[in-house]
Amino acid sequence: MDKKVDRVVDKSQEERERMLELIREAEEAEKEMKVSVIQKEIPETLADRVLMIVNTILFTIMLALVVGQVFIRIQAPWTGITMGWTEEMARTLMVITTFIGAAIAMRRSEHIAIQTIVDRLKPKTRVIVELISLILALVFVFFATDGCYKMAVQMWDSPTASIRWIKIGQLYAIMMAAVILLGIYILRWFPVRIKELKEKTKGQSANNE
Repeated sequence: MDKKVDRVVDKSQEERERMLELIREAEEAEKEMKVSVIQKEIPETLADRVLMIVNTILFTIMLALVVGQVFIRIQAPWTGITMGWTEEMARTLMVITTFIGAAIAMRRSEHIAIQTIVDRLKPKTRVIVELISLILALVFVFFATDGCYKMAVQMWDSPTASIRWIKIGQLYAIMMAAVILLGIYILRWFPVRIKELKEKTKGQSANNE
């Protein structure tokens, strides 16, 4: 009878030890997950939402103009009706939506990137690489803004080919504004990445202990 009781006690102790080990493993896995996660998007504000809506409307207009060009060219031989300004306007809207979209993509961290090597790095090293890429992106923004400003001043009074009231300099000014907006989003990423770097450093030191 005593032997049976001892066996039951031993089994219960083994089960408790196994449960404790599983709980420890789960806690360690949770810590590793928190350390390895890197934020992929800046929280959206009202201004971000408005910018997204405006860019969507402009893109929809551009798409409608492109589709309209097809029907205009089909009927032109019979009716003689042409609307050459639609091609110029569609091209203009494409440039504007592309530059604004680049800024929106920066907030969402959706720019095309080859992550093959970066994904294999340690979480702390990945954040450092992200910070370096942000610094390089700011350098690009500086030179792009300078180039757009110079071209805007130089071409301010030069009209486009089909739409005389749209000046090429105005387009460069819009591009410059979009590039500056891109720079603002890059600057918004810095405190996020610095905070992550501190968290990763604390997480690695805690795991080492």
